[in-house]
Amino acid sequence: MQAGEGGRDAFVGVLEAEHRLSKGVEGANWARSLTSTANGRVCFDQGRSNGYGGLVEKCVLHFDGEKPYETTYVNPISHLVAFQLNGSADELAGARCEWTFGSREVEPFTGPCDARFSRRIPRKIDRADGSRVIAPTGVSVKISRAGAEDRVVGSEVAVRDLMIVGMGDSIASGEGNPDRPVQLSQKGFCFRRFLTGGADDFNRPSRAGVSETGIARACPPDDEPTGDPIAEREAWDATGADWLWRRCHRSMFGYQMRSALAVAIRNRHASVTYVPLGCSGAEIRAGVLDIQDAREKKRRRGWSDGGTVDSQRNVISQLLNIGSRRNRVREVDAVLLTIGANDVGFSGLVADVLLDPAAKERGVMGSTIVEPATARKAIVDKLRSDFVELRAFLHLVVGPDLSKVVYTAYANPALKGIDASGRPVACGSGRQGVDVHPAFSVDGTKLAETAKFVDGEFIPALETLATCRKVSGSPVPVNCDDAEKDRMTFVAEHRAAFATHGFCATAASDPAFDRDCFRASGDSFDDTNQSKPLRCDRDPDAFRTYAERTRWIRTPNDAYFAAMTYPFRRSKAQQPSDLHAGLWGVLTGVYGGAIHPTAEGHAAMADAVVPKLEGVLNLGR
Repeated sequence: MQAGEGGRDAFVGVLEAEHRLSKGVEGANWARSLTSTANGRVCFDQGRSNGYGGLVEKCVLHFDGEKPYETTYVNPISHLVAFQLNGSADELAGARCEWTFGSREVEPFTGPCDARFSRRIPRKIDRADGSRVIAPTGVSVKISRAGAEDRVVGSEVAVRDLMIVGMGDSIASGEGNPDRPVQLSQKGFCFRRFLTGGADDFNRPSRAGVSETGIARACPPDDEPTGDPIAEREAWDATGADWLWRRCHRSMFGYQMRSALAVAIRNRHASVTYVPLGCSGAEIRAGVLDIQDAREKKRRRGWSDGGTVDSQRNVISQLLNIGSRRNRVREVDAVLLTIGANDVGFSGLVADVLLDPAAKERGVMGSTIVEPATARKAIVDKLRSDFVELRAFLHLVVGPDLSKVVYTAYANPALKGIDASGRPVACGSGRQGVDVHPAFSVDGTKLAETAKFVDGEFIPALETLATCRKVSGSPVPVNCDDAEKDRMTFVAEHRAAFATHGFCATAASDPAFDRDCFRASGDSFDDTNQSKPLRCDRDPDAFRTYAERTRWIRTPNDAYFAAMTYPFRRSKAQQPSDLHAGLWGVLTGVYGGAIHPTAEGHAAMADAVVPKLEGVLNLGR
């Protein structure tokens, strides 16, 4: 008997699947129907501010052809299994089969022997010897054929239920790839420049529906009070992009989600329970080990969902009762992890390259702007020591062997090709793809220095810390207590593919909207035109967030057209005072998903992760 069909031989790869799915919806969002708790597809609740990080402890799921059922997400009470009797068409023709199961909870099935059917098999845990082993369910089939003696065959079903936990920062969460992109309007929305007295106000495409909410699209006069009225914020929030979990910008398109999904699809005789915890902005301490700022927060009259997110350590500890070996809910089979960029000031490095030296906004960003020398010091002074505490926590999650932790390296986002000598070529100076804010202009010299730092020092440092092996170029030594037990599984094979797909990479095959509307000259917008700030003759809502394109890294323009994020900042100096405030556009460009992988980029990362993840899980052997 078999419990499924298809599997790894039928799987085309995550990137190829992304291309097929995207073409099927003409570059729109194929995952939209999967991300609402109300439709019974996922156990997530957008309204949960903390608790289990958006996970619903119990939820009602319903799939095609099946009655709705309530389940405990992290410890499922049953699994849907497909059954079919093995044999050739000639052997099974004309025969009838009576299927019975060793559990009264499973309904028998009678029908043609070549029929394929599904039953939900209870998940029984055998604790007799103190361990947690899934107990098998017996299956018996009586085969009847006219003129022949009945024959009975039997077997057992023991579903292998794998738990995969995703942890880390914005790369882990899928930042820049909302499950439902924002809808933009042809009409403009006014933003102030910082400390210019209204002389340099500029317009960019507004969120669709803003005018109908009563929010003024024009900038108010400087002598009018600003502030952040709750009624305006409530209306503003209603017009934004949707995420699997908005507070962390957690997305179905992230590489961790796609890797876990691919493992489930490729291995049809196994079940995968995936727990996504990655959160945009997370560092090792502020994020994984302790609370962090939310990427966005909602406000309602008399209520706010707060400005922090519970630590990933606390969430997984509560979900699984980590710390109690006997009463632990279940074991973790693998952890997917990407962390470290925010610890050395990733967004500050982006701001350093993007913000024009003469722009007053650069001065407001202050110490948050980071140069490679500062990031290098953070590797030595902070990242190295924080990794020690991170390893100690991960041992509590997966046990003594950290090879169950699959650490995936960051791609270099700033490369556009390979030269004649085989060396990567970095993006240069210019405003193409970054002119969504007047203060943005890529400094090619700074970018080349930053790209060299990323490839020559930052990635080697991460590999050294993750693998307990000194890698050439790393500014830190190995600091593992036990290299064999502390060594993580390291994934970097995808980095070569990104060498021709950086944020500035373009081709004639790119979407027509990109070619027509994001101008190489850096003048894609008419700052003073509030009725139509986008110069090209296309509707802003025609931008296709998930269309196939050469760049696998979101530009600031992409990030704006995909999400138009209103990022939350706890620092009062950096929190916009109202919807038109001068710093808003800068924060959108720096913290709103720019210089993060697109869905294609995440899919390419997943293709590199899946083989190593399956190796950790002992699948396909």
